[in-house]
Amino acid sequence: MTETTRAPLLEVTNLRTWFPSGRGEIKAVDGVSFSLAPGEVLGLVGESGSGKSITGFSIIGLIDEPGRIVEGSIKLEGRELIGLPAHELRAIRGKTISMVFQDPMMTLNPVLSIGTQIKLALEAHENISASDARERAIKALAQVRISEPERKVDFFPHQFSGGMRQRVAIAIALLHRPKLIICDEPTTALDVSIQAEILTEMKELVAELGTALIWISHDLAIVSSIADRVAVMRFGNIVEIGPALGVLTRPQHDYTKALLDALPSRAKPGQLLL
Repeated sequence: MTETTRAPLLEVTNLRTWFPSGRGEIKAVDGVSFSLAPGEVLGLVGESGSGKSITGFSIIGLIDEPGRIVEGSIKLEGRELIGLPAHELRAIRGKTISMVFQDPMMTLNPVLSIGTQIKLALEAHENISASDARERAIKALAQVRISEPERKVDFFPHQFSGGMRQRVAIAIALLHRPKLIICDEPTTALDVSIQAEILTEMKELVAELGTALIWISHDLAIVSSIADRVAVMRFGNIVEIGPALGVLTRPQHDYTKALLDALPSRAKPGQLLL
């Protein structure tokens, strides 16, 4: 089967995720549709409030009440995820779909060692002995380029830098070789050099594992360095989607053009950024 005729791994159709407020419904995601092939990297970009993170949370089933998906379909390998019982969603979450958050402490427990946390993540989806779990934890840390993993597996989160904590969160997301990883601005709080390292490593890892990736970001420069395709969101809608090179060099929508024009590299010296 060729690349172009493979069945999609993920199909999102007319997704609407709304939140009630005192002034009526907030339509955070309002009619989003896209598909993702196995092994493909999709960049989901847009400014704060565009709906990109809520799209990711909707896919993995992390919308808290009173927010709700009011309409649409999310199919993973042809299986509808919307409306699945909680225990079935839990069986998928972390194993078939994983998520890496902007703040790694949303994943990590500050009072448990990294090795213990990886052991718990493994035990959630498989039967494994303590010694095998420790061995897997050490390998997982080594995979995300953490030095001295045999020693650092016993560290607690506060003993790691922000970049190292994010690597640990990525290691946990990769534990069960998921078919899809959703990364919600995971490098935003990191300095530029660490950001570049993690981007390069993440791209290598998903290529090695054949994992599909949705990379959510407001930063077009980051997305251009990792994505095969780019979807640009505004006001809960996708306004433009296509191959990364085409969207970033020949944008069709005025909003995409405005985002690109706001990049510092496009501005003249002394000119205010919009």
